[in-house]
Amino acid sequence: MVFSPCYGQNLLIATTLSTDATAHIIAQWQKKHPTITITTLNRTSSSIERLVNSPFSEKIDLIISSSPMLLAHLKKNQMLSTIATTPIESEQFTPKILQHYATAFALSGSGVLSNREYLTQHHLKAPLNWLDLTSPDYYGLLSISTPSRSDTTHIMIESLLQEYGWEKGWQILLEIGGNIGTISSRSFGVVDKINSDLSIIGITIDNYVIANNNDKLIFHRFPNNIPIPTFVTILEQSQNKEAAQQFIQYLLSPEGQLAVSHPNTGKYPVIPPKGNHPQSEQNFVNIAQTNHTQINYDILLKREAVVRQLFDIAITFRLEQLKDTWKLLHDSEKRSDRRLTEIRQLLTQMPISEAESLNWFDNSSIGMDRNAEYQISAIKWKEFFQNQNQMAMKLLENLPK
Repeated sequence: MVFSPCYGQNLLIATTLSTDATAHIIAQWQKKHPTITITTLNRTSSSIERLVNSPFSEKIDLIISSSPMLLAHLKKNQMLSTIATTPIESEQFTPKILQHYATAFALSGSGVLSNREYLTQHHLKAPLNWLDLTSPDYYGLLSISTPSRSDTTHIMIESLLQEYGWEKGWQILLEIGGNIGTISSRSFGVVDKINSDLSIIGITIDNYVIANNNDKLIFHRFPNNIPIPTFVTILEQSQNKEAAQQFIQYLLSPEGQLAVSHPNTGKYPVIPPKGNHPQSEQNFVNIAQTNHTQINYDILLKREAVVRQLFDIAITFRLEQLKDTWKLLHDSEKRSDRRLTEIRQLLTQMPISEAESLNWFDNSSIGMDRNAEYQISAIKWKEFFQNQNQMAMKLLENLPK
């Protein structure tokens, strides 16, 4: 599709990405389109959703985000405009629910970032996967964000739950919770903490690592890496749709994909580059394994609210208790030289099943205010975890010394 030139316009992009993640792309765009300036608003997905539902939404033209949840909410409320046809390479990374309304233009990989120097000094191996992070060797060293604050983290948590199953996935998460030293408010804050020696190990995406370029850090992608796309979409109320379409066309052009894959941006292009580009071979393959590692977006969206609330109640809001109990359990297992299975089961049991997680806030909300429903569930789940912890502590206290 060919667009006519747009002169003297300003595009306003609301994005969940950090300022650094979009700066290079926009700088390259401005060189080619000096008459169409771009301004960005860097916000969380919930903040962007509130902005779009306010009178200010008339000023926002595009949204750039790795959150399919945010875009699905906006599409449901008929706030997204249709976009021009996009390449098949882009469509394969765009959930069906968002196709024709959003398109993927960049990819990230997820994994574990570690402070190589610290681990070497303390004779510790670098963790390679989720299971490694449950080791008591990493007590207090781990940093993570929460699904309620970071949709990127939410996708990583959901990928774990889909890979291992609901029960086993939560068992892993709750044991990892015993090793968490800090919880960051944003996903890129995890890298900032490790970069500043405020944490040693973090769960994050690789583009933040690439952009940091710190030799003392080492990053390992999860073995069953799920590519996390970054999407772009146009708001229905945009007054600059033609210029916005031009920007999307640029992002998917060879020049735009080159800007996306620049180290200053740190992402991977959705269209594999040709020639001697450093991301043209194995690195791209590692990210773009779509045959068996695509996340199930239907499941992600169905239990979005459940996963967020459960994570905060099970881990975020009781982090100190979780750390104390798991520390006591690990010390007891080391002393007795055996695995205390009964206590572990108490500490990793969940208040709802996987089947219930898929319709918890759907079937039970008839005739009930949704906020009231969340509060009732929060009280029940808080009591559940508290009771489980008390029973576990009682068993631990009664163990032979």
